[in-house]
Amino acid sequence: MRVESLFNYPLKGCRANPMLEAKLGSLGVQGDRRFMAVTHRGQFVNGKKFPKLVLVTCRIDNEQSVIFSAPNMPELKVDLTADDGRVDVRVWRSDVNAKSLGDKANSWISDFLGGDFRLCFYDQNSHRQVNSLPEYPVSFSDSAPVLVASRQSLEALNAYTGRVDKIEQFRPNLVVDADSAFAEETWQRIRIGEVELLAVKGCARCPVINTDVEFAQPDPNQEPLRSLTKLHRRVSDGKVIFGQYFVVTQPGRVVKGDQVEVLQSRPAEQYQPLPDEEQEQYTITFEPMTLNARSAANETILEVAEAAGVALASSCRGGSCGTCRVKLLSGEVEVGADYALTEQEIEQGYILACSCFARSDLVIALED
Repeated sequence: MRVESLFNYPLKGCRANPMLEAKLGSLGVQGDRRFMAVTHRGQFVNGKKFPKLVLVTCRIDNEQSVIFSAPNMPELKVDLTADDGRVDVRVWRSDVNAKSLGDKANSWISDFLGGDFRLCFYDQNSHRQVNSLPEYPVSFSDSAPVLVASRQSLEALNAYTGRVDKIEQFRPNLVVDADSAFAEETWQRIRIGEVELLAVKGCARCPVINTDVEFAQPDPNQEPLRSLTKLHRRVSDGKVIFGQYFVVTQPGRVVKGDQVEVLQSRPAEQYQPLPDEEQEQYTITFEPMTLNARSAANETILEVAEAAGVALASSCRGGSCGTCRVKLLSGEVEVGADYALTEQEIEQGYILACSCFARSDLVIALED
């Protein structure tokens, strides 16, 4: 097994920078996800709501300056040694004190995205930890410093969908020629060149992967996430997984073509089976329109609603945002994930349509 591709993404959500070699330190691939766009309140901005971010290219010059470019925008060079103050920002549930890139940079990203935004930098005075391994730092990556995916996983997904999606849509740092599809999810410890990595968790996917990286256009049929949901949904929590997050335990250099050695494996997770026409079917009634739809046991309520033409808003498709909240009026469901719900909401009967499966006939009330 060998490394086929290396990428970094200096600005969270930006276009991938292909690399022939890379230094990996405690924060992962050098320069990766060190910059981030945020709202005026400090909340991070990603490609889910602003697909245009994938059109931004970002280059770091020896930690002294950074250059941003985007279609129909003047090139912006920012001096990273200038004192433009600091800003408190939030990425998912983590609060981070970051370096501000100044008014000129803020105006540039605001003009490009169309709103009131800021650009910030994770510098030597910024601090954030991996949630499950607090002894390891992480910059503005979602969960951990290094994301690894295999070419075979992408080939399996493309074979299932009949599409030709690109690995850059999944935003990995290292792409590996593995023994089989999704093999990377069984790697606990690996060595690549001088570097050793320790697994953190699988990468749960959201609609960002539906965005075409050349034109920043989200797929109207919500592919490939819709198909990946059927192909590779984890049984334990209902999350849709593609790729594996790692921390760096031994820093060093990785070169394209380096051998990947698995030092320690772990048991494979269980995943939902592919749709089976013979499995038990249930009727879901959506109120207030009293629309009835049939559901297979391994289809989420959201998938059933979409197939039936029910206008049900959704976003993450993994139980973390709460957009698809509905109320269960009657029946039994299997809950895959409910992270976005409060205990009070759960007691009131609210569920997340993207992460629940019918286990009897249901009556569902849609949100106003």
